Amino acid sequence: MTPILNHVPFAMWGIDLVGKLLKAKASLEYVVVAVDYFSKWVEAMPLKKTGSDSIVRFLWKHVITRFGVPRILVCDNGPQFESEELAQFYEIYIIEHRFSPSIIPSVMVKLRTTPSHATGETPFSLVYGSEAVLPAEAGLPIYRHLRFNE
Repeated sequence: MTPILNHVPFAMWGIDLVGKLLKAKASLEYVVVAVDYFSKWVEAMPLKKTGSDSIVRFLWKHVITRFGVPRILVCDNGPQFESEELAQFYEIYIIEHRFSPSIIPSVMVKLRTTPSHATGETPFSLVYGSEAVLPAEAGLPIYRHLRFNE
């Protein structure tokens, strides 16, 4: 994997949708989230629907009016990010639209089981309190497996 470098705050944002979640008040079931690549600043907004009009409204209200027009927006290949409405929005504001590569599970395993330089711990161990059992460890006499029945 090659890191995406950015040296200017709020010039490059990653955006994605989270959901379908349990319905909140006003039938809100989704959250659109944008993260600035430089500062890691997060903006989010709950949504009823995931249409491109909701994405445009979010970008205008939570990104452009607060931080200015970004140069680049990175998102996945979801249909709400590929609409004609968003294409026109990008064209009007001269925003480069990039698609993130589809992340395969093997890449996610590597990211979640690699120790962080900052903490010395893996993301998996911070969340679950123990290390993940990796495929290469299956069937081996590992200490935590040997103590399982105690």
